[in-house]
Amino acid sequence: MSKMKLAFTPVAQLKPDSENEIWKIKVRIVRMWRFQNGVKPGDVGGIDLILLYDKGDRIQVCIRGKLISKFEDDLGEGKCCILMNFKLSPNLGILRGTPHPFKIFFHLVNTR
Repeated sequence: MSKMKLAFTPVAQLKPDSENEIWKIKVRIVRMWRFQNGVKPGDVGGIDLILLYDKGDRIQVCIRGKLISKFEDDLGEGKCCILMNFKLSPNLGILRGTPHPFKIFFHLVNTR
């Protein structure tokens, strides 16, 4: 039995009510910032990214908790990456990083 390759999904088509909810995207990190957790000064509470798809669409990514140390060294502005196995959540609030209706959240099985 042969394995089928998962095709890249355009960022504009990402939505949590998709039939499969397994996506693979190829993007460039155009903006990256860290913020403090508010508990211990100097501790990183999270990393947010703005990703750019080759068609011009953008989406925000949130990395929290123990996942920060797992991915931090592999991330940087200008780097291209392929992401799989992530969760989508509504992109709500006044201060939105992109107009995309959803954000990507990393979880323990993300692919680098």
